[in-house]
Amino acid sequence: MASQISVDMAQLPVPRQMSLEVVMVEEATPSVRRIVFAGEALRGFVYAPGQDVMLSLGAAANGAVKRRYSIRRVNAAAATLEINVVVSGSGPGATWANRVQAGDIVAEVVAPRGKITVDARAPWHLFVGDDTAVPAMLNMTESLPQGAPSWQIFEVDSKADEVPVESRPEGSVRWLHRRGRSPGYGAGLLQALARFPIPSGPGHAYLAGEAQTVLSMRDLLVARGVPRNQLSVKAYWRMDAANLDRGEPQSLE
Repeated sequence: MASQISVDMAQLPVPRQMSLEVVMVEEATPSVRRIVFAGEALRGFVYAPGQDVMLSLGAAANGAVKRRYSIRRVNAAAATLEINVVVSGSGPGATWANRVQAGDIVAEVVAPRGKITVDARAPWHLFVGDDTAVPAMLNMTESLPQGAPSWQIFEVDSKADEVPVESRPEGSVRWLHRRGRSPGYGAGLLQALARFPIPSGPGHAYLAGEAQTVLSMRDLLVARGVPRNQLSVKAYWRMDAANLDRGEPQSLE
């Protein structure tokens, strides 16, 4: 289902398996836990903003249950890596994130993974997504060069779930609040995107979150004249269906 920028795979860091220790767990917002890993394998670790880590969380009927989480930030000198996990659900990932403690070891971590990253050639950038997309999109925003215009439209449950975002002189950050409504239908994101004044000239839009919402946002922008090669699209989860054991939702296309 993914529509994405053309990436030279030879230029992306090669994923590798490592064992990491959890060194910090704290509440980032009422619905998100900040989890920091450490390990010598992270010293000098290189990744592209927007990439993720795959964690093996335990056994399942057909093998290990794996979940993928966007890299929020890395301190390669200190050999630490941070992820932010939405814990409002009851699946294996949320259950693990609610129970994990400093000192726990995740014996199988594969990173960095993923093909979607910042299109450095684009003169402007638009990031749109739900809670699950915020960590990657903040990381990508922070990697942009000074003076690169960027806009962010994020949907979270309430104002308490907002986090600091680097605002650009030419750009804006908009937070949408569900206020207890289901996160899976994306009506607020679609309405905001329909009203967003698309900048002139070629740029790049990054769309991520719930599978059907992401497809609808893609189709909306295409209908508004944004070429598909200017869209990076990634589904992190699917409404009313658990992610597959490898950590990704079943495709809708």
